[in-house]
Amino acid sequence: MTTIVTALLTNINNHRSIDKYIEYGIKLINIPKHKLIYIEKEIYDTYYKDIYPCYNNENIETNTSFRFIEKNDIYLYKYYDKITNFDIITDNPSKDNIDYMFVQCSKTEWIRHAIQENPYNSQQFIWIDYGIYHMINNDEEFEKCIYNISNKHYDNIRIASGFFNGNDAFIYKSIIWFFLGSIFGGDKDKLLFFE
Repeated sequence: MTTIVTALLTNINNHRSIDKYIEYGIKLINIPKHKLIYIEKEIYDTYYKDIYPCYNNENIETNTSFRFIEKNDIYLYKYYDKITNFDIITDNPSKDNIDYMFVQCSKTEWIRHAIQENPYNSQQFIWIDYGIYHMINNDEEFEKCIYNISNKHYDNIRIASGFFNGNDAFIYKSIIWFFLGSIFGGDKDKLLFFE
């Protein structure tokens, strides 16, 4: 059995509207697979509480458990005030800010928390970005992809990786996507080792 893990934190950047994230998130929530969603309580109360009411943070009808988080819960935020020279080279400055980078770094933390809690007694855990629907944009194909990913058994870890073919001089100033973290997952013990 697989648990899908995802998160939604708002006020990170201006890349996509909250309404668009809510629209995409509903598509993921409605797929009847076990899901653990880390989300701000205010966002849950505003957008989801009436659609997906919970008992003890779980909606049995959609196989979805919600866990409430705040931006300050991210482990890197304790270093936020120490960052004095965050000036990066990126082709998408409206998205790639320090808050967004902190969220990217937290994906393995949320996977670790989900594995430790393991509300559905799963052996497999798959991280899927909350707004992943923007990459597929077709309901039938989206559902097919989510089923395909969550029904496979991985003995190790499945990770999408990037390739750096650039100037080493900019490695500390540029966004270099070696770990493409939109979708990754696999065996829970191997994921804990990876984290």
